[in-house]
Amino acid sequence: MEDPDRMPGEDPTHRKGTEGIIFDLARKAVTTSVKSLLSTEEGLRALVGAIVPKEVGHYVRGELSQLRKDFLEAVVGEMTRFLNRVDPATEVQKMLSGLTFDVHVTVGISKKESPGGNAVGAADDRKSAKKPSRRAARSKG
Repeated sequence: MEDPDRMPGEDPTHRKGTEGIIFDLARKAVTTSVKSLLSTEEGLRALVGAIVPKEVGHYVRGELSQLRKDFLEAVVGEMTRFLNRVDPATEVQKMLSGLTFDVHVTVGISKKESPGGNAVGAADDRKSAKKPSRRAARSKG
């Protein structure tokens, strides 16, 4: 199994004695320090601030801002040209041309309910059902 702290291509038998031990300790200390610096945002800012002059940072920030503006202008221009060439009605016709539509409609008719909960006209039917008509009463008697 390889040692993760060993440099690629390093011969493990090359260093012997105290020179190898001191070198390994120094390398591990530097690796650990760099890892801890790069693991947090503050550490990264401190490292970049110590290495890169402020003028370079301001220049890079300005260039990135200009790059972002140019990129957005290019995307907006391309989208505008594309949308100006597209006719929505034609595109919808193309999309719907091979489709078949099935429409199923069910229509129901019911009597309108009165405010008392009875259907309009139902009360009239009940009165006529309770009271026999005059013709029916005459024929019986």
